[in-house]
Amino acid sequence: MKRILKTMKGKSNQLIAIIGIAIISISQFSFAQKSVLSKKEVKTTIDSLSVIINMHHIDKNVAEEMVNTLYTYFEDGRYDTINSKTSFAKTIESDLSTIVNDKHFHFFYDPENAKKSGESGVNELLNTMLGNPHDNFGFQEVTILPGNIGYWKFDLLPYPHDAGNIASAALTFLSNTDALIIDLTENRGGYNEMLQYILSCFFRYPTHINTLYTRYTNEYQQFWTSPYTSGKILDSLDIYVLTSRVTFSAGEWFAYALQEYDRAKIIGETTKGGATPTDFFYIMDEYIMMLPNTSCVSPVSDTHFNNTGVKPDVTCTASQAKDIAYELAVMKLDSAMTDQSLKMEYKWILDGINAKIRPAMISENDLKSIPGKYGRSTIRKIDESLFFYSYNGNKYEMLPINEVYFVLDGLDALRIKIVKEQDLITGIEAVYSNGYKNTIPRAK
Repeated sequence: MKRILKTMKGKSNQLIAIIGIAIISISQFSFAQKSVLSKKEVKTTIDSLSVIINMHHIDKNVAEEMVNTLYTYFEDGRYDTINSKTSFAKTIESDLSTIVNDKHFHFFYDPENAKKSGESGVNELLNTMLGNPHDNFGFQEVTILPGNIGYWKFDLLPYPHDAGNIASAALTFLSNTDALIIDLTENRGGYNEMLQYILSCFFRYPTHINTLYTRYTNEYQQFWTSPYTSGKILDSLDIYVLTSRVTFSAGEWFAYALQEYDRAKIIGETTKGGATPTDFFYIMDEYIMMLPNTSCVSPVSDTHFNNTGVKPDVTCTASQAKDIAYELAVMKLDSAMTDQSLKMEYKWILDGINAKIRPAMISENDLKSIPGKYGRSTIRKIDESLFFYSYNGNKYEMLPINEVYFVLDGLDALRIKIVKEQDLITGIEAVYSNGYKNTIPRAK
């Protein structure tokens, strides 16, 4: 058995990641294959798999059950009529998945990456998934929302050598905000080292994040935040982390570590439930197995979230999570604020958020009577919603704060108030965030 296992050069083998979409697409590649696998090929592959599973799986008892199942199915002839290596790999994965019971486990046919990775010792597949500068290594968006609330979205946790400078730049940009929303709703995982790198900015003193145990080496490894960061320590900054049922692996550990230390509020959906670090193994220069080879627990509670997911502090849909986190952040700032100009700003923001997530009811009569021409602007009814068309043709949905006061979705600086005289609509009042108001009569 040659090149059964080669490790990645220059990076930790303790990877907490799985990019499901990439794995699926790779397993569906059409490779030139013989019509039927020989019994010898199947046996050799199962022998190689069995050695790795027995040696490296987290749980010795589970490993033995996996191996016994493979040989039982082999002797029963389950794999005799499989006509492609892709199908063989899918069948093996299916047979073992219920035993492994771990969302990180995968087995697939990918001779190109298996051969290259086995020969070079560099994980070519992982480099494709986590080391791609063309998508900015998964760092998608960083901005400051009205009210000085930071918003940072990243969908991967790449290795710090690749993207630590990007994370540092984002944290520097956000360092003077009054609260921070971190969006992990599409985060599929990555390296514990990047988790450690970013979290170091949120704790003043070295803080124990998690403990890993690898059965193969009988070694424990602790991950702590660093006492030094290149930027400002944001240990007093209120943090709100957004999660979804897609959030996975190292993305989950990011949320879990902050939650365990009561350092952030988790907003959104229960996460996918992949807590175990994983390594890649290359079999026969043709197959790749992702095998959970290390346990990982929180030092605070001595627990993990494998197969259960990280439970949010505030449960809502992933699509609502950003607005709800934004509302919570502004409400907390408003409650402690005495400056009236800032309180007016916060009220403007909160009214806007409330209209988005809890729109007021508009009577059928108003839905029919409000549409019309107002100066150079027009209000139209489409289905059961009202839309404001500005003089330059831009279209904004009108979200009701109450029955006569509307947010324009996508135009934060302007609100529209319906002017009535004796129940007749006579115009609109344009209300601006700076306090300026302008009444516009309805065209006759």
